Amino acid sequence: MNHYYSSSSDINKQSLQSSWSGRSEVLLTQQNQILKMIASGRPLLEILDNIINFMEKESGLALCSVLLLEKDGTQLRWGSAPSLPEDYNRNVDGLKVGACNGSCGTAVHRGEMVIVTDIARDPLWHSARNLALKYELRACTSVPIFSSKKEVLGTFAFYYRQPSHPSEYDLQLIEVAQSLTAIAIERQKMDEERNQLLLKEREARQEAEQLNRIKDEFVMMLSHELRTPLTAILGWSQLLKKRLIHEQNSCQKAIETIERNAKLESQLIDDLLDITKILTDKFKLKKDIVYLESLIKLTVDSLLLTAEAKEIPINIMIESPKLKVLGDERRLQQIFWNLVSNSIKFTEAGGLITIKLQREQEQAKITITDTGIGIKPALLPFVFDRFWQADSSSQRMAGGLGIGLSIVHRLVELHQGQVIAESLGEGKGATFTVLLPLVQSKPISKIFSESNLLSIQVVKDALKGYRILIVDDEPDTLKLAEVTLKAYGSDVMAVDTAEKAFTLINHWNPNLVISDLAMPGMNGYELLKRLQATDNLDLKIIALTAYVSEEEKNRALSAGFQIYLSKPIEPEQLVAEVLQIIRT
Repeated sequence: MNHYYSSSSDINKQSLQSSWSGRSEVLLTQQNQILKMIASGRPLLEILDNIINFMEKESGLALCSVLLLEKDGTQLRWGSAPSLPEDYNRNVDGLKVGACNGSCGTAVHRGEMVIVTDIARDPLWHSARNLALKYELRACTSVPIFSSKKEVLGTFAFYYRQPSHPSEYDLQLIEVAQSLTAIAIERQKMDEERNQLLLKEREARQEAEQLNRIKDEFVMMLSHELRTPLTAILGWSQLLKKRLIHEQNSCQKAIETIERNAKLESQLIDDLLDITKILTDKFKLKKDIVYLESLIKLTVDSLLLTAEAKEIPINIMIESPKLKVLGDERRLQQIFWNLVSNSIKFTEAGGLITIKLQREQEQAKITITDTGIGIKPALLPFVFDRFWQADSSSQRMAGGLGIGLSIVHRLVELHQGQVIAESLGEGKGATFTVLLPLVQSKPISKIFSESNLLSIQVVKDALKGYRILIVDDEPDTLKLAEVTLKAYGSDVMAVDTAEKAFTLINHWNPNLVISDLAMPGMNGYELLKRLQATDNLDLKIIALTAYVSEEEKNRALSAGFQIYLSKPIEPEQLVAEVLQIIRT
């Protein structure tokens, strides 16, 4: 009879195999439960807590944590670590990714598992060693969590209370935890992305519905606004045609009504054409130097009758005269016309409109304030939207298409400016502020140095016997040019308006005129045109301007100026140019 004896080694192997088999079944069961949680859309924190609790229970020694990588990939944020002290979690939240930034920061940096068996001695924990030892964390193994696209999502870490290397089973647990956590985080990201897409789709649908509603309202408003003046035009014209009106006053009233409504119709069409150009980026400006004071007064004059009809005085306050900007005069007037006409439209009879022009650093500031119906604070962000109106109902009190302020906003933008709407609420009036950059020009005096004076003395008689007339509305420029040319021996007359220059030319007979182009009242081009219409055909004239561009230069030379000079100009250069044209 044969007897078989098992050695103690054989018994241990069988016991270990049985243990591994049992643990594998537990692992498989728990994995399935967690996968079901993920599939059912449970919150990420709940899933991470479940994974960690299971890993800690199976290990018996480890304390686990999950850190999530920020989108920029530079730092790790707390994800879950229910068994670690709160203070420790707060301190590692925001851990920088990089070499020697603990097990987790280094694991992301290297893209591989990092095992630290003794935190007290390992250089990888140099920066966070004291914090870990404070809470009796003596060893740490961390692994990067990878997405299906091999992108790092975060880290899963096993901490130990004693210096140690993770067991074979713990290494298997880490591998399972890494896989489950990756699935959970990736599912969460997919859900978030899907929700974002659904939100964008819903917002796009709502926006499309809103645009359709606005379009329908706009078409109805357009029909109403076009038909209203047409009704008056056709009605009064029929009465006149059939000679049903006989009194002179009634006939005059009919003609005025037809004219007023025809102008209104024309304005509506112009607004529609402008908004079309703006939408298609076909809006071009014809820029020139524009004086704001005269432009504002001209705008108010054109609306005075409308304001007087409602007994609304318009108060103009010019705190800073002679402010000039580089812009399209017609479009700038359109800005102020729209704003002032809006104030008249929404201000009740007996109200007040105040327009103020002032300088604010390097900008012109124009404020238009009324005592009208005001604007609800909640609606202020939308006042410059296309086709927007505070009241779009059929019972609205004021007419219009709701595009005037949109045109204003775009025109101001094209002038590199800003327009702001303010109101304290309904019944408290409104203020519209327009900020426009002022024309920047350095006066010649800033480059008139001592070395220039020495040069002047050497050739001071070069212009002797010549009469030169200078016209410029800038006092510093005017005075310096006068002193410079006199120093070279010329007989000089200096005036600050083109009107004065034209008068002087007729009886003083200068050899040469140096004229600024942009001046209030008559500008340089108009002065040249008047001279060309007289007998002064041989009179030479130089354009001296702060507005510098090839377009302006071509315009000046085509108009008839012999030379085009830009400010600032060196005194010697000015004299050289004068000598050149006089001797030609």
